[in-house]
Amino acid sequence: MSKLKSVFFCAFLAFILNVSGSENTGRSMCLLQDPPNQCGEFCLTALMPLINHIAMHQDQWKTCDNVNLNETQAKLARIEDQLTAVKSKTDEQLQALLVKIGSQQTALLETLSKMDKKIAKLLQFEKIGKRLFYIEHNLKLGWADAIKFCRKMDGQLASIESEWEFGEISKKLKEGTSYTLDINDIKKEGEFIVEATGKEAPFLKWKPGEPRYDYKSQHCVSMHDGGMWADSCTGVKHFICQADDTV
Repeated sequence: MSKLKSVFFCAFLAFILNVSGSENTGRSMCLLQDPPNQCGEFCLTALMPLINHIAMHQDQWKTCDNVNLNETQAKLARIEDQLTAVKSKTDEQLQALLVKIGSQQTALLETLSKMDKKIAKLLQFEKIGKRLFYIEHNLKLGWADAIKFCRKMDGQLASIESEWEFGEISKKLKEGTSYTLDINDIKKEGEFIVEATGKEAPFLKWKPGEPRYDYKSQHCVSMHDGGMWADSCTGVKHFICQADDTV
């Protein structure tokens, strides 16, 4: 390869010298009849610095290419690691979000279910004035069990606020039938309170001769035929629930 390069160069040099000689007849002409033999060593010697320079730079270029390749690969590796980390973090956040959404959805469904049940129960109440009441005409329970029944309806055993309210409720009761209220004087005879609040009963309308205590359990108030009386707390009777706890 080196010999071929030398021949080519010498031939090129001879051509240049020949052209130069033809243009300037005042100069001596050097014609190369055998370039490889005539200027082989000379040409090789003259070209060696250039060849070495090119070879040196080729090594540098190769080294530079390797360095750039290594740097590029390192950058790509770092980018890949960063993308992997971001993906992992995103996956964790997404999973946590899905769990949170699932929990919220479950809680929401439970809340809606409770609301549906509560609405279904409230639909059993009827509005009398500004309040909602449920009058049980069929089932008979003792005072304590009547309290539990009303609580299951998300209400409480009823107490009366006013003369008007008492009159409106009385119109809806069966004649000759007692309906238990939440009013009693169990703790202290003669002091009638609302069991749910512990406060004094806001309204009482006694039947003639009431309250009367013919036996020990006679401390729970019932409505009967347009009036109230002290009735047995253990005896089973119909009852009235209210939806609020304002009384």
